[in-house]
Amino acid sequence: MPNRRPGRGVELAVEHLGNEVVRNIAQIAVITLTIAALLLRSWIGGLLVVLPLALTVAVNFGVMGLLGIPLDAVLKGIGSSSDGRSSAIYAPRAGGQKLALERAYADAGAAPQTVGLLEAHGTGTRVGDATELAALIDAELQRLTSGGPTDAEMERAEAQAEAAFMYRLQTVGGFGGKSDQLNAYNTFLGRPDYFAEDLARYEGVTKLSLQQTAARYLHDGRRVMMSIVPRGRLDLAIADSSAVAVS
Repeated sequence: MPNRRPGRGVELAVEHLGNEVVRNIAQIAVITLTIAALLLRSWIGGLLVVLPLALTVAVNFGVMGLLGIPLDAVLKGIGSSSDGRSSAIYAPRAGGQKLALERAYADAGAAPQTVGLLEAHGTGTRVGDATELAALIDAELQRLTSGGPTDAEMERAEAQAEAAFMYRLQTVGGFGGKSDQLNAYNTFLGRPDYFAEDLARYEGVTKLSLQQTAARYLHDGRRVMMSIVPRGRLDLAIADSSAVAVS
């Protein structure tokens, strides 16, 4: 039973988190201080930004320690995306974003294929969201072509493929029903009874075949990135896009 005396809240939380988490928090504080100081051109201004954040963290950890709430998530690595090559700090580049991901993986000592869930938050800027999304896609494709999918990813993909095939058989007509499926096979293959063979194609996919296919087709030279924007608003398109008029 943890000691819940009020004066021991922060101390208990720090003891629970351990030295590694304290080091991660210190890294974030230093990076935040540096960025704030550079933007405000004053170390005092940077401290004024960091201090409220540090106080919030201390209060949260103190409450967790008092209530005996465990911390189940640990920040293992961080990476900087400001490579100094953009026109402004708010104009990210895909190369810089990719570099940030690589640095975060290296700092965490983890390979990309060990990540089971990826969560991304857009900046909400005209250029930022598209750039960051492109960097995430590039990093994921690089992981897939270099190491292939994980066992868990293969299991999920196979389950989704089998479920999709079963859903097609739930109705007789309409969009996606049995009649549609039979007609599609007959139209494109001349084989309305191709269902079992089609499913077998998905069931026969291996980690190696997926990796080889991704390396062959899903690289930069075989990709088109398209932005659909209002007429005359090319500033909303992906950087370095070429305008194409559609009548």
